[in-house]
Amino acid sequence: PSLPLTPFKNQVGGHAAFLRVSDKALCKPLDHREQSFYETIEQFHPDLKPFIASYLGIVNVTFRSPSFDTSTRTHKFLLLEDLTEGLRRPCVLDLKMGTRQHGVAATQEKRISQERKCERSTSKKLGVRICGMQVYKQTTRSFIYLDKYVGRQIHVGNFKQNLLAFLDNGDSYLIGYLPKIIDKLRRLYDVLSNMPTCRFYASSLLILYDGE
Repeated sequence: PSLPLTPFKNQVGGHAAFLRVSDKALCKPLDHREQSFYETIEQFHPDLKPFIASYLGIVNVTFRSPSFDTSTRTHKFLLLEDLTEGLRRPCVLDLKMGTRQHGVAATQEKRISQERKCERSTSKKLGVRICGMQVYKQTTRSFIYLDKYVGRQIHVGNFKQNLLAFLDNGDSYLIGYLPKIIDKLRRLYDVLSNMPTCRFYASSLLILYDGE
């Protein structure tokens, strides 16, 4: 049996493109370090599981060449929970966390590149930068988008304004979401504080709500 894969339209950040497998699951090209992370969390740090997408395993994806070429290519993909499932108008904020964006295995070229991005964005001074955003506006009944390139141009002086834009539906600021967001961030902080052997370089913090 085969399943059609379709583009995931709610992705606002990240390098690898997600594909939709079903209403509840997404897949992305396999990264062995990412696979190891999910499997380590499953086994050794279950307290972190409520804060990450559920890991559903590995799937083989076969690509068939177009036209008359009958050759096929098979690649392994990570299968993950779709966190936007059930949201009619998913509003998504992707924040790149930390003042350091390169891991211990990064090449010198990668390290220099990431350090330069940190220096030129809010990462260096604030420890966070906006990597992507989509927000549903009630006034226009449509989404607005902000990508990582715009996020790199945001500076310390207007970071708060751009962050607040995530809760602006065009009619008002949805400040009612703030207590729940802050509470969950505090609980996440408590969990991470008890993981002293782990380092989350270049990790993303994803915040979602239904803009309907």
